[in-house]
Amino acid sequence: MNLKRVISAVIMMPIAILVVWYGSGNNYPWIFLAFIILISTIAILEGAKIARKAHIKTQTLLLVLTNIVIQVLMFNPAHRLKILFVLFIFICLLFVSEIIRGNPKGAFSRIGANFVILSIGGLFSLFLLLQKIQLDGVHMGHRIMLTLFAGVWGFDMFSYYGGKFAGRHKLAPAISPGKTWEGLIIGTILGWVIFVIAGQFLILNYLDDYVLVLSGLNLTHLIIAGGVVILFSLLGDLSESILKRSAGVKDSSKLIMGHGGILDRMDSLLFAVPAFLFYLLFFLDKITII
Repeated sequence: MNLKRVISAVIMMPIAILVVWYGSGNNYPWIFLAFIILISTIAILEGAKIARKAHIKTQTLLLVLTNIVIQVLMFNPAHRLKILFVLFIFICLLFVSEIIRGNPKGAFSRIGANFVILSIGGLFSLFLLLQKIQLDGVHMGHRIMLTLFAGVWGFDMFSYYGGKFAGRHKLAPAISPGKTWEGLIIGTILGWVIFVIAGQFLILNYLDDYVLVLSGLNLTHLIIAGGVVILFSLLGDLSESILKRSAGVKDSSKLIMGHGGILDRMDSLLFAVPAFLFYLLFFLDKITII
């Protein structure tokens, strides 16, 4: 057992739970915003570092500032459409910097890398939307977020240790050498079960029958959503791995003992959060984002 990994998880998980719970609704929402700005900024810096390892220069300061503005605008419903203007300015400045550079060789790679890194930060902004979800006026963002965390953390943990103890067949050796089919199967089953149990306890048992019927939320939806979350957790994990392998690095940074960097710890959530958010928006009624 990786003791450093366990210690880091024991420290980080309660912090994340407290931030989600107390940064919810009308409590202290700025806490959650500050947390998202912090971890998305670190993720941006780690992404820029990976790009440098691949010999691609990025506009790090521009990326960080644009990301912070996007998070703040996403937090405020009245200003979310202004994100399109921010993205337009970001694109213009990227091309201006390349024109000033005066060397078109590698411009496509540099511009593309900047877009990929900003999109990583942008995915964090969807955490802010998931946190603000209401069902028929009942604030549920923190409960929905913690249900998601439980499933993804369960999937990650049991995939890792399942692969360590029972792994025989490599899942994607060229992309993520440590992952095995056995670990994936164990992690999928247990992560899925944990997601459904957490959703039953945190969401279904909390809402009254009237809201459940009105929204259409039920155990079947939880089971299907759990499968969606697990699938996109795997996709997020492998997506970050392919970026690291392209640059020849093992971890995005050494920030978190036993885990690597923020991107290494959050990669599964980066795709799972949008997938869960869109599932809820597409298939439930009476759902709003404040």
